Amino acid sequence: MVVQRGAPVTVWGCAAPGSAVRVTFARRTASATADATGRWKAALPAMQAGGPHELAVEQGASRIVLRDVLVGDVWVASGQSNMEWPLSQATDAARVIAAANDAGIRHFAVPHTIADQPADDLEGGEWKAANPRARHASPLRGLGRGTRALVRPEDSAGRGMPRPCGSSRLNRSTSARGRWGG
Repeated sequence: MVVQRGAPVTVWGCAAPGSAVRVTFARRTASATADATGRWKAALPAMQAGGPHELAVEQGASRIVLRDVLVGDVWVASGQSNMEWPLSQATDAARVIAAANDAGIRHFAVPHTIADQPADDLEGGEWKAANPRARHASPLRGLGRGTRALVRPEDSAGRGMPRPCGSSRLNRSTSARGRWGG
């Protein structure tokens, strides 16, 4: 997973109404209390590029930990259906796929879904690091940009590319400022 550098890291979820929730990420902690419907939201301060880190969410005796989380730049690749064109179909695919081994580039494919209203949760999807095993199914256009814009020597930013399917409407997935997830 990659969260956007230079922007607050917002984490949200559901718990029993009135429950205290604690979020820890990169040695920073934020707390929240679930409202009457069980929803909660915690915001951590903006962070510089780096990682990998662990993101932990605790509520009572329950604890969820996400590992290998980077802070970097998140690019959303969306538009026409050609955004889903897999790298394996590129002219020089074998060479490019064999050379693709950069754990700082992550890819997240948003599953095909139809909805009339914005949703709080996403069914399916998984962040994958760029490597020869995962790269064959990655979209050529989005990951091509990530490959050309690799981390500068003075910058340890990860590159995350959530890819909504086909010609999805991003305004339902991003905040008014255009940041993924909030």
